[in-house]
Amino acid sequence: MPSPLEIKLAEYLYDAFRVEFDAKISRTDEGISIAARPSSTARDRMWMECFFHNSIRLGIRAIPESASAPFFETMAGSDLKHRMRCSEDILKLLEDVHDLHFMVGEVDLCETPVTDWPDPWPSLLFDVVVWPVPPLEGFDALVEYSFDWLRKAFVPFFDLLDIEFEVLGFAEGECQRSLVNKYERDERNRKLCIEARGCRCAICGFDFEKSYGELGKGFIHVHHIVPVSKIGPNYIIDPVKDLVPVCPNCHAMLHRVDPPMDPDVLLKIIGDNR
Repeated sequence: MPSPLEIKLAEYLYDAFRVEFDAKISRTDEGISIAARPSSTARDRMWMECFFHNSIRLGIRAIPESASAPFFETMAGSDLKHRMRCSEDILKLLEDVHDLHFMVGEVDLCETPVTDWPDPWPSLLFDVVVWPVPPLEGFDALVEYSFDWLRKAFVPFFDLLDIEFEVLGFAEGECQRSLVNKYERDERNRKLCIEARGCRCAICGFDFEKSYGELGKGFIHVHHIVPVSKIGPNYIIDPVKDLVPVCPNCHAMLHRVDPPMDPDVLLKIIGDNR
């Protein structure tokens, strides 16, 4: 029978990702262990564990199980767009932790361009150190402190598992429940935006085709000025007014704040720093 704290952790992660989680919390000779794994399908067999050392250092690690092979195959086979999203979230996580290792075989995903990430994944090491931990009083406070770190640790993995659904019609924002909380993006809106505004970054001017030739032709991110998760299921997108083509760097900078920054504000920041 799950404890109240385990139920609370599972509910917290469900609210974040909209999938069911198993959670387990225990005291060991080494400290306190707080772990969770997605329980939505039989293949999601990877625990993420937080463990405290003397209440001053928090470690986070991924623990694959024997049935994790399909889970790894899906992540290893992710396309460039999902790898870019994963890389961006790894960089965000790096800013907040003392140390982070994300190794696939001999390849460090923290330092390797996404185009060079391995496929297949022969092995996985995901190890994070959060230090120092702020003063926390009592077992419950330590456990609850770990909740948000578990969520942050799962995000890069879910980036690689994300699926974009095509829908009929042009409305955006319908929530699909799968491995993460996914919001439908109609591909036609993206194409209309690019047809109207081109593949050059509207903020910094970067053009992938000019830099990478045929490989970069047609590649660009499309940013929703109002986040898809905020606009509701019946909003009709204006591809010219509501969407803007941006490079991955500018896209990441727009999302460094919540809600995302207005593109004109970022354009001014770039101008002020040149």
